[in-house]
Amino acid sequence: MLHIIELEEKNIVATKATGTLGKEDIEKIHPLIHAILDKGMKVRWYFEMEDFTGWDFPGLWEDLKMDTAHAKDYEKIAMVGEKNGRIGLPNL
Repeated sequence: MLHIIELEEKNIVATKATGTLGKEDIEKIHPLIHAILDKGMKVRWYFEMEDFTGWDFPGLWEDLKMDTAHAKDYEKIAMVGEKNGRIGLPNL
């Protein structure tokens, strides 16, 4: 599940991922990205992971589409997680 962390900064998207992310989780981020881009700013994304196990296949596909579409729109991305954590891809 992807939780949105509320911040005061106007160009930061902050999220906390737990468990497995699905398509609906990734779709939560798209409007936030567009709201920042509509203000003429680049996106800074803080992506925190706690007990994060990866994506299901629809979630991975949606994430890849979003990242490809917005590759030039990100100013910075910070990925924070546990040192011994394991991020998994879907079982294909």
